[in-house]
Amino acid sequence: MNLRSISKAVAVAAAFALIVSNPLNTLANTTGNEKSARLNDEQVSVQYAGTRNNNFAFSVQFENATGQKFQLIVKNDDGDVVYQEQYNDVHFAKTILLPKDLGEIHPTIIIRTGNQQVEHSFVANTKFTENIVVTKL
Repeated sequence: MNLRSISKAVAVAAAFALIVSNPLNTLANTTGNEKSARLNDEQVSVQYAGTRNNNFAFSVQFENATGQKFQLIVKNDDGDVVYQEQYNDVHFAKTILLPKDLGEIHPTIIIRTGNQQVEHSFVANTKFTENIVVTKL
């Protein structure tokens, strides 16, 4: 073998090693991130916060340590999406206002990251009590 053939063989071997090792490095890096990106119930808090301006108020908090993109979704009684927005806050907090109609509503509030989600469903109703006082004049 001459010097030219040896240098070609070394160049081919180096290129092959570079191509083969590159996907392995990428695979090794993504495996660690998947565990930290897991979504669980402890990260999401949704609580009834009373009424504001003739609306039911719900406080939504999400501890998103990785800062990954997520969606906040609100569905009505029929399962229709009435609110959907994407965020990436690390310490997310938002108050959701839903119309306070007479009767009962069944909202579902969802935090979704990729194919994972945490759902919180509620039943809220409005009852009016009428007090009648009769006095003799």
